[in-house]
Amino acid sequence: MSPMSSTDGGGGGGGGGAGFAGFFAAAVAGLGFAFELLVTGFFVVVAGFAGDVACAFAIDTSVHAATRAAARFKARESDASMGPDSTHARARTHNPETTLLARIARKAEDGLLTSEVLAETGWTAVRVQETAGKLVQSGQILRSGDLLVSRSDIDRATDDVLFVINRFHEQNPLAPGVGREELREKTALSSIAFELVLQLLIASSKVELHGDLVRLAGRSVQMKDEEAEAKQVIESAFSAAGLKVPALKEVMLGLKIDRNRAQKIVTLLLRDRLLVKLSDDLVFHRDALEQLKQQVRSMKTQSPQIDVARFKDVTGVSRKYAIPLLEYLDRERVTRRVGDARQIL
Repeated sequence: MSPMSSTDGGGGGGGGGAGFAGFFAAAVAGLGFAFELLVTGFFVVVAGFAGDVACAFAIDTSVHAATRAAARFKARESDASMGPDSTHARARTHNPETTLLARIARKAEDGLLTSEVLAETGWTAVRVQETAGKLVQSGQILRSGDLLVSRSDIDRATDDVLFVINRFHEQNPLAPGVGREELREKTALSSIAFELVLQLLIASSKVELHGDLVRLAGRSVQMKDEEAEAKQVIESAFSAAGLKVPALKEVMLGLKIDRNRAQKIVTLLLRDRLLVKLSDDLVFHRDALEQLKQQVRSMKTQSPQIDVARFKDVTGVSRKYAIPLLEYLDRERVTRRVGDARQIL
């Protein structure tokens, strides 16, 4: 083989190596471009959803939850170095307030039980109580029974709860309040921390608890003019009907507002006990049912028992209404079923 042909062969090998390098670089560039498209697409989707109120609410509360989770994870990482024989503990032995505050802060808003302090530090109960008392007096911790909580952490948890309640009111003006358990879930607080924060907010008159609902103090349902008008129309329709009530869906169809808002107003009326729901199709006004109870009780002087036929004659209603109404009277302990009749109590 001549020198020239040998050189050409070497050039061919070099060209093959360059070709492979070029192919590899192109593949890497292609993957990078695909990843860039994926990331860009993700943020476009997130931006699109961000306009949605419910999604924004979820993002807000998720950020708070994620922040707390990160704090707890960091706290767990430091647990190993916080034992009674650790270097950190020995370094702070001369300052028990600093030692105790660090241990309490490690648990964030969940706090630390005095029994846990005893186990971790090996202190006497007297020393724990004295040290905790100094921290309470200085405003650095809060004591609730046997639970010790960092004041700064409980303040942050309090802000979280108020934030979620405020957002709920903004997005649900027709709702009287947010459910207690729903609120706890959205704040991602433990049951102990949540109950402590809630009691602090109630004691400071910042929130009110009505049954299972939590709302800002002094907050009432916010209705627009057409919603207030719809509320009056619904209440009047059932009040005027007495016991021969119309179907709820028929009343709602005649309103000037959309079905979603109409349903929320009906829920308000039911919650305030202005309307009473006896079945999916039958809703009665409170006054009509009170009059019915008085009427049935007055019938006891004539006969201590009443059957369906007599009830229909007295009230003028059909069997469609009579059976649910009699069952309602049983639940209200106005009557008690005995066979096919009712005994008036």
